[in-house]
Amino acid sequence: MKAFVSTIVLFGICYLVPIFGHAQSGTPTEATVKEALAIIDRNLEISENLKIRSAGSEGEMMKAYRLLKQASDTKPTNLDLRYASICALRLAAQFASSNKELEAFVKEHPEFTLGRFTLDGWKEDVEGMAPAIFRYPECTPTMAKMPPFYARFVKTVVLLPARDGIYPRAILFLKDNEAYWTKEMMKEARVEIAVIHEKQNPQLAAIYARFLLPRKKPDIHEDLHVLSLPKSDTSIAAISYLCLQDFVDVVVMDNSREIIFNQRVTLSEGTKATLQNVKKTLLSTKGQKLTNQEVLRIAGKFQNAYTLDDIERKFFPPK
Repeated sequence: MKAFVSTIVLFGICYLVPIFGHAQSGTPTEATVKEALAIIDRNLEISENLKIRSAGSEGEMMKAYRLLKQASDTKPTNLDLRYASICALRLAAQFASSNKELEAFVKEHPEFTLGRFTLDGWKEDVEGMAPAIFRYPECTPTMAKMPPFYARFVKTVVLLPARDGIYPRAILFLKDNEAYWTKEMMKEARVEIAVIHEKQNPQLAAIYARFLLPRKKPDIHEDLHVLSLPKSDTSIAAISYLCLQDFVDVVVMDNSREIIFNQRVTLSEGTKATLQNVKKTLLSTKGQKLTNQEVLRIAGKFQNAYTLDDIERKFFPPK
């Protein structure tokens, strides 16, 4: 049986499902958002250190902000639009104004928890964008090549934040280092996802993915998250996105970074309930930096808590 668990420390049942409610196709609002995104894309270089061109009160980024603000004013009940406009204001290097707008937004809409996560992240680091949506590349369910930003993160398996236009997404990336899978083989693959929140230590959560292929034994992979990391950490951005979704996108790439599997999977009711507990923990936890020794100690305790048999029996339905 080629069933194994691979872990990236600090980074965290299958049907197609639509993403968040987008603006109706062809509307003036959609055209305005599209224009704003085009401005952002051509003035933003997403890398380890975010590079922003044409910032400032008279720059292109300010134009993008005004367009998104216009769209938001047209559709005041669309909180995603308002949040996106605030993130664009920060891209324009208007730090004080964006903080003030986000603080007011969070106070007005405490149920929009992504605003709270972002505000906490901004307070920790003026330059940090996590988990603000424009900090991460746009990834789609039809992409065939990995965005370069993710190359340094994806070594085995890892949950990372991304976006689809103005909408956040969590993507579970897996790199097939053993060249075990082929694109042809993965056409028939299915994936099941389970999220486990450690009861003995609520600062720990893990995401398990089980790959099922015809006539093959299941492959199980794990991604561990330490929830007490600072809110500006990329892994916390990823799991905060996941807590807002009914799905997760699963992407497998080969050694040449070609995508050989890209599928959106829904989450079971049990996993969605677990993620609500994870979200509560994230909202109530003050981030703290951990040494490598502390991380390894925590990871060791967590991994010893479950065997593969336990995972299959407790967290995945019988076949």
